[in-house]
Parts: sequence; C-alpha cells; structure tokens
Amino acid sequence: IIIFVLVLVTLFTLVGCGTQTDDIIHDDYSQSNELNAYQLVRVVDGDTLVVIYNNKETKVRMIGVNCPESVAQKESRNTKEGKIASDYTKSLLSNSTVVYLEFDEDLYDQYDRLLAYVYTEDGEMVNELLPSITYIMIRTETELKKK
Repeated sequence: IIIFVLVLVTLFTLVGCGTQTDDIIHDDYSQSNELNAYQLVRVVDGDTLVVIYNNKETKVRMIGVNCPESVAQKESRNTKEGKIASDYTKSLLSNSTVVYLEFDEDLYDQYDRLLAYVYTEDGEMVNELLPSITYIMIRTETELKKK
C-alpha cells in the first residue's frame, strides 16, 4: 500500500492540471481532428465527464479507457479501485473549467455518450494517463495478495 501511495503522489506531482485559458469554447462537432475547447461541467467517474456540447450538458466517455465502476446505480458494482480512478481523474481536472476534445470515427457510444480523447489545458491526454494508474492499482493489489 505504501508503494501505491508513493506512486500515486508522484503521478499527481508530475501531472499538472493547467490554468484557465481564454480560448473559444466550441459547442459543436468539428469534422477535423483538431482539438476543440469545451466547458467542463463535472467529472462523473474515472472515464466519464460532462461538458457543454451543442449548448447542453453532455456526457463524454474517454476512448480507450475502462475504469472500474464507482457511481453505478447498483451499489454492489462499485469498487474501491473505481473510486481511486474517479478521484484521480477529478484531481487531473480539478482546476480546469475547460477541456479539449478530439473525436474519432464514431461520435457516440451505445449509451449516447460522446466518445473523445480528452486533453487538459496544458495539453496532456487524460486517456493516456488513466491506464497507467489502473495498471498500478492492479499490480499493487496483486503483489499484496501474494505476500
């Protein structure tokens, strides 16, 4: 557990949350692969957030990330690891009012959430940061169980 906490603190230190920018906030889908700024409303859990898109609050699911559950309606599906991943995503975006989204070929998933690569205001891709923290959580739990 000590190793996990040290790694988590190191990751938090290395990953800045950026500062507020004066960039234009986009409300619609851009056909290009350029990054567009969107107002961040809140982080739902480790892999989902809410932004203003087309003038309404819209859930965004991060492409390539599947964090354990932390806010499922069925309480038994929520896990300690899901809460850690959710807290980590919240810490990454805690000082942000804007996120930058890059869309892929499919714009929505089966739950009508926007699918996107999410970037912080200082240009770090949140999608790339989350698998490393998930791996660290799994690795630490596995090592502890072996002892």
